[in-house]
Amino acid sequence: MRDHHKDDVCVSKNSPLYGLKVLGGKILMVGCGITHNTLIHGVECFQMPPYAFTVDYSNPKYHREYTCIHEDGTMTTKEFFHMFAEPIGWYQDYDKLRGLMEISSGKILDADSYLMDAQTVWNTVLEKMKIEPYYFVSRTLK
Repeated sequence: MRDHHKDDVCVSKNSPLYGLKVLGGKILMVGCGITHNTLIHGVECFQMPPYAFTVDYSNPKYHREYTCIHEDGTMTTKEFFHMFAEPIGWYQDYDKLRGLMEISSGKILDADSYLMDAQTVWNTVLEKMKIEPYYFVSRTLK
Protein backbone atom coordinates (compact mmCIF):
# COMPACT_ATOMS: atom_id res chain seq x y z
CA MET A 1 0.00 0.00 0.00
CA ARG A 2 3.05 2.24 0.31
CA ASP A 3 2.60 3.77 -3.17
CA HIS A 4 -1.17 3.46 -3.59
CA HIS A 5 -1.58 7.22 -3.17
CA LYS A 6 0.28 7.66 -6.49
CA ASP A 7 -2.51 5.98 -8.47
CA ASP A 8 -5.41 7.79 -10.15
CA VAL A 9 -7.55 4.65 -10.24
CA CYS A 10 -8.39 2.68 -7.12
CA VAL A 11 -7.37 -0.70 -8.60
CA SER A 12 -4.12 0.27 -10.36
CA LYS A 13 -0.68 -1.27 -10.05
CA ASN A 14 0.04 0.23 -6.60
CA SER A 15 -3.28 -0.84 -5.09
CA PRO A 16 -3.69 -3.49 -2.40
CA LEU A 17 -5.90 -5.47 -4.80
CA TYR A 18 -3.19 -5.59 -7.44
CA GLY A 19 -0.79 -6.59 -4.67
CA LEU A 20 -2.96 -9.64 -3.97
CA LYS A 21 -2.20 -10.93 -7.45
CA VAL A 22 1.50 -10.15 -7.30
CA LEU A 23 2.08 -11.60 -3.83
CA GLY A 24 0.09 -14.83 -4.21
CA GLY A 25 -2.95 -13.68 -2.27
CA LYS A 26 -6.41 -15.18 -2.11
CA ILE A 27 -9.84 -13.59 -2.45
CA LEU A 28 -12.51 -14.71 -0.01
CA MET A 29 -16.05 -13.65 -0.87
CA VAL A 30 -18.36 -14.12 2.13
CA GLY A 31 -22.10 -13.84 1.64
CA CYS A 32 -21.95 -11.73 -1.51
CA GLY A 33 -21.44 -14.25 -4.31
CA ILE A 34 -18.62 -13.70 -6.78
CA THR A 35 -20.21 -10.98 -8.88
CA HIS A 36 -18.74 -8.14 -6.82
CA ASN A 37 -15.10 -9.11 -7.25
CA THR A 38 -13.23 -5.81 -7.47
CA LEU A 39 -10.05 -7.48 -8.71
CA ILE A 40 -11.83 -7.91 -12.06
CA HIS A 41 -12.15 -4.12 -12.24
CA GLY A 42 -8.37 -4.07 -11.99
CA VAL A 43 -8.15 -6.28 -15.07
CA GLU A 44 -10.50 -3.86 -16.83
CA CYS A 45 -8.17 -0.98 -15.97
CA PHE A 46 -5.26 -2.81 -17.58
CA GLN A 47 -7.10 -4.33 -20.53
CA MET A 48 -9.18 -1.22 -21.38
CA PRO A 49 -12.21 -3.05 -22.85
CA PRO A 50 -14.38 -1.03 -25.26
CA TYR A 51 -17.32 -0.71 -22.83
CA ALA A 52 -15.25 0.99 -20.13
CA PHE A 53 -13.74 4.44 -19.99
CA THR A 54 -16.33 5.98 -22.29
CA VAL A 55 -17.92 8.43 -19.86
CA ASP A 56 -16.89 12.06 -19.54
CA TYR A 57 -14.39 11.90 -16.67
CA SER A 58 -14.40 15.67 -16.30
CA ASN A 59 -17.86 15.21 -14.74
CA PRO A 60 -17.40 15.24 -10.93
CA LYS A 61 -19.91 12.41 -10.46
CA TYR A 62 -17.22 9.99 -11.70
CA HIS A 63 -14.70 11.13 -9.11
CA ARG A 64 -14.29 9.78 -5.58
CA GLU A 65 -12.28 11.43 -2.87
CA TYR A 66 -10.45 9.35 -0.27
CA THR A 67 -8.39 10.21 2.76
CA CYS A 68 -4.96 8.61 2.90
CA ILE A 69 -3.43 8.17 6.36
CA HIS A 70 0.32 7.80 6.07
CA GLU A 71 2.62 5.85 8.40
CA ASP A 72 3.72 9.04 10.12
CA GLY A 73 0.08 9.91 10.88
CA THR A 74 -0.23 12.70 8.32
CA MET A 75 -3.34 12.68 6.16
CA THR A 76 -3.90 13.72 2.56
CA THR A 77 -6.93 13.53 0.36
CA LYS A 78 -6.77 11.80 -2.99
CA GLU A 79 -9.18 11.83 -5.88
CA PHE A 80 -9.67 8.56 -7.71
CA PHE A 81 -11.65 8.17 -10.89
CA HIS A 82 -14.60 5.80 -10.72
CA MET A 83 -14.10 4.12 -14.09
CA PHE A 84 -16.75 1.47 -14.42
CA ALA A 85 -19.44 1.08 -16.97
CA GLU A 86 -22.78 1.06 -15.12
CA PRO A 87 -23.55 4.73 -15.93
CA ILE A 88 -23.66 3.91 -19.63
CA GLY A 89 -25.72 0.74 -19.38
CA TRP A 90 -23.18 -2.07 -18.91
CA TYR A 91 -23.50 -4.25 -15.83
CA GLN A 92 -21.11 -6.69 -14.19
CA ASP A 93 -21.69 -10.32 -15.05
CA TYR A 94 -18.69 -11.64 -13.14
CA ASP A 95 -20.60 -14.75 -12.10
CA LYS A 96 -19.45 -16.18 -15.45
CA LEU A 97 -16.06 -16.71 -13.84
CA ARG A 98 -17.44 -19.95 -12.37
CA GLY A 99 -17.43 -21.58 -15.80
CA LEU A 100 -13.83 -20.62 -16.50
CA MET A 101 -11.91 -21.64 -13.39
CA GLU A 102 -12.14 -23.68 -10.23
CA ILE A 103 -13.58 -21.78 -7.30
CA SER A 104 -13.68 -23.37 -3.87
CA SER A 105 -16.96 -22.88 -2.07
CA GLY A 106 -18.44 -23.59 1.32
CA LYS A 107 -20.19 -21.96 4.23
CA ILE A 108 -18.91 -19.54 6.82
CA LEU A 109 -21.67 -19.64 9.41
CA ASP A 110 -24.76 -19.26 7.20
CA ALA A 111 -23.00 -17.35 4.41
CA ASP A 112 -22.17 -18.92 1.07
CA SER A 113 -18.46 -18.28 0.64
CA TYR A 114 -16.01 -18.56 -2.24
CA LEU A 115 -12.22 -18.74 -2.20
CA MET A 116 -10.14 -17.88 -5.27
CA ASP A 117 -6.48 -17.43 -6.05
CA ALA A 118 -5.98 -13.79 -7.09
CA GLN A 119 -3.36 -14.52 -9.77
CA THR A 120 -5.59 -17.21 -11.32
CA VAL A 121 -8.57 -14.83 -11.35
CA TRP A 122 -6.46 -12.13 -12.98
CA ASN A 123 -4.99 -14.39 -15.66
CA THR A 124 -8.32 -16.10 -16.41
CA VAL A 125 -10.21 -12.83 -16.78
CA LEU A 126 -7.45 -11.18 -18.80
CA GLU A 127 -7.21 -14.06 -21.27
CA LYS A 128 -11.00 -14.24 -21.70
CA MET A 129 -11.28 -10.46 -22.18
CA LYS A 130 -8.62 -10.55 -24.89
CA ILE A 131 -10.79 -13.00 -26.85
CA GLU A 132 -14.25 -11.72 -25.84
CA PRO A 133 -14.05 -8.15 -24.46
CA TYR A 134 -17.74 -8.08 -23.45
CA TYR A 135 -17.77 -11.52 -21.77
CA PHE A 136 -18.01 -10.20 -18.20
CA VAL A 137 -20.64 -7.50 -18.78
CA SER A 138 -24.20 -7.43 -20.05
CA ARG A 139 -26.84 -4.84 -20.87
CA THR A 140 -29.20 -6.16 -18.19
CA LEU A 141 -28.78 -5.90 -14.44
CA LYS A 142 -28.33 -9.37 -12.92
